This record gives sequence, C-alpha cells and structure tokens, in this order.
Amino acid sequence: MNFEVALERETNRSIMPSVLHHLKRQGFPVREKQGRLIIEEPAMKDFQDFCQDHMDASSVWFRLRNQEWRPLSVLDQVWESEWIDEVIDKQLLTCHPQPIVTPERAVYAYYPLSAKTDCLFQREPQSVFLRGKREENKRKKEEMGANISDLFFITNK
Repeated sequence: MNFEVALERETNRSIMPSVLHHLKRQGFPVREKQGRLIIEEPAMKDFQDFCQDHMDASSVWFRLRNQEWRPLSVLDQVWESEWIDEVIDKQLLTCHPQPIVTPERAVYAYYPLSAKTDCLFQREPQSVFLRGKREENKRKKEEMGANISDLFFITNK
C-alpha cells in the first residue's frame, strides 16, 4: 500500500529533502512526484513519527489510491486496522461459497462465507477478536482505501 503525502506550508516543504534523505537512509523506498512524497506502508509509520517530531503535522495530508486527502491525524485509524493484513497474509481464514437459492431451489448467486483456519482467531494470547470489532476495523480500513476483500462473514464452525 502506497501513501501519497502532501506538505502544506513552506516550512514543511523546505524540510522535504531532509525527509527523503532520512527515509532513504533507513532503507525505505520513497520518492518525490510533482512535489508530493510517495511512501510505502512500512516507511509511513517512521514518516508519521518524523512529522510529529520535526514538522507541523497539522499541515501534512495523505491519501491512498487517489482517494480524498486526509489529515495525518487520522492515520492512526489505518494502523488500528492493520491486523486485517496479518489475517490475510497468514491465511487465517478459508473462504467458502454459500449458494443463494430461489424458493424453487435454483442457485442464482453465491455469498462468500469465511471460516477460521485455526481453533481460535487470536491476535495474541488471551486476546480473541470480537466480530463487531473486526467489522468496525474492516470498515475503517476500507474507508481509508486499503486493499481487502469482502469476506469477513465468520461462521461458528
């Protein structure tokens, strides 16, 4: 996931070369395009810290996939939803097609259902996710433009 970052105010723009140097020195791929920064997800957390320590963070904006610009202050919502990426990467869910049938029992569509691939759907020991929290985080991440599928209809099996 790439973030496009716009810096308002001349003081922030004057720091841009230092920001690029700092992130590249840390080994993060980052580039400048038409006066904006293109930053990959792993570097964005470091950039967020850098902004809060060295820049006027209230005049830093970001967007994902050409969506609307958002203030840096809402970036924490993306990080709160980060666990969804882990679920997808580790393949902790298995998707199953659920047929939708007519009263005459003819299949006219399928609905994706997901089942847990392990006994407990846990983030860390003693921390089981609640369905409402998953749904809320999924919604937040979709609003922020993250790339996730609509497959979080968990069964009890």
